[in-house]
Amino acid sequence: MESDYQGLWSQCELQKTEAQNYLKQIEALVDSSPAGILLLDQRGVILRANHEFSRMVAREDQALEQWTAQQLIDHLSSSLGPPAAAAALRRVLLGEENQTEICFTEPAPKSVLAQHAAVLDSSGQPLGAVVLLQDISEIAHMRQELEDLAQLPQANPFPVVRLGIDGQLVYANPACQAFLDQVGLHGDVRPLLPSHFRSLLRQVLQTRQTITDLVVEFKGRVLQLTLRPFSSRDEVFLMIVDISEKQRAERLLRERAEQLKTAYARLAGSQAQLVQSAKMALLGNVAAGMAHEINTPVGAIGSSIDTIALLARRISEQALRWAPAAERDRLLGQFQSLQEVAGTIAVAGDRIAKIVRSLKSFVRLDEAPVKSVDLHEGLESTLTLLHNRLKQRIEVVREYHPLPLVECVPSQINQVFMNLLVNAVEAIDGPGTIWIKTESSGSAVKTTIRDSGKGIAPEKLNELFEPTFTDQGGRVGAGLGLSISQKIVHDHGGEIQVQSNLGQGSRFTVILPLRYAGPSA
Repeated sequence: MESDYQGLWSQCELQKTEAQNYLKQIEALVDSSPAGILLLDQRGVILRANHEFSRMVAREDQALEQWTAQQLIDHLSSSLGPPAAAAALRRVLLGEENQTEICFTEPAPKSVLAQHAAVLDSSGQPLGAVVLLQDISEIAHMRQELEDLAQLPQANPFPVVRLGIDGQLVYANPACQAFLDQVGLHGDVRPLLPSHFRSLLRQVLQTRQTITDLVVEFKGRVLQLTLRPFSSRDEVFLMIVDISEKQRAERLLRERAEQLKTAYARLAGSQAQLVQSAKMALLGNVAAGMAHEINTPVGAIGSSIDTIALLARRISEQALRWAPAAERDRLLGQFQSLQEVAGTIAVAGDRIAKIVRSLKSFVRLDEAPVKSVDLHEGLESTLTLLHNRLKQRIEVVREYHPLPLVECVPSQINQVFMNLLVNAVEAIDGPGTIWIKTESSGSAVKTTIRDSGKGIAPEKLNELFEPTFTDQGGRVGAGLGLSISQKIVHDHGGEIQVQSNLGQGSRFTVILPLRYAGPSA
């Protein structure tokens, strides 16, 4: 028992190490980001704030972990400038607004682009959120410069053009002329413009309103165009800003955010698997202790029943021999009733003993971790433990074929059978049937568990073994059990196959090699 417990504890430690490695990857990813990153859980509690985030909010000397978003807002309200800045940050932190610009006043005035992205699991349920702070002071300053230099196009370092109503070039400042020569246009900006540029020019002239953030791509460059009416003439100012580098930086930031979300989801799954493994180890110890404790009174009951039956028979013989004839029939009936009660108690004791044997067979903590076993014994032990959930509702049809002994970790394979059978039971509303088929196939054995339940939609089959998978239409919460089952089978060098359709039940096939492969690295 001690060696088996150590084996289970080693597995728990291995999964704990994997979870810690994922956590280190997340921390490295967060800390290396050029943007300020804040991780929130689904309750709004701060899980992590990287150095850049703390620097941007002038709180480098304070750890922000375990604060709530509201506590952070209250703490920073004095350093965010006008009340509108605090309100804007609050909306982003609480997810009421996905993106906004905020002006900070400390440690130095700066413009910050704040973004909120929800982190969801595979079923769309919230796991938390990522808040990004990006210093866009230079971009904001560039906008202001564009506005200031609009009346001084000759000195403007950015390409500025005056266009006629048909898009013809009326004037180009030196920066624009150099840019056009650089991209090979030589005095004609119309190839840069969208195909509907004439309607855009008329719109600007008629409404006298500026069109900003018009983005086009030209020869591998990403250009941001601004169209503004020019005084009272039928001409339009065109300002061109090359934002290729900005676009690349934003794309990199989005990729880092996606990597962060993926790593966060993997960590959540690993933590869930670690908790489940610890629960199974604890359950195994409790089950083994219960089986040991129950065996003693069950043995006493069996021995006592034999003694009661023997004494009852002897007493009845003596009583019938010496009792008056008028009393013999009554005494005979009483002694028969006593024997029937003793027989009923004996049957109940045998039933308890069978359940205890099944429980010990299921957990197998008193055996070597890897052992050659008959899978039929594991299936029958599992069915015995599930008897109360199966009786009077679900019929179990067995199609057992002769199997060779399989080298495996019996308690883990029994856990796989338990997960698959419990999922099958939960998928069946009302009366139903579960079919169990075993067969030998060369150097492997197959165990197929099929049910008459609700089934699973085909589009969800690819997500079935994800740690966070859940299907409210059928196998509720099956994801974690199936994820752990798949890992156990893979560690044995086998695989789990699944076939299912809505309304037609599900079929899970566990394929195990005859020789134990050992966990993969």
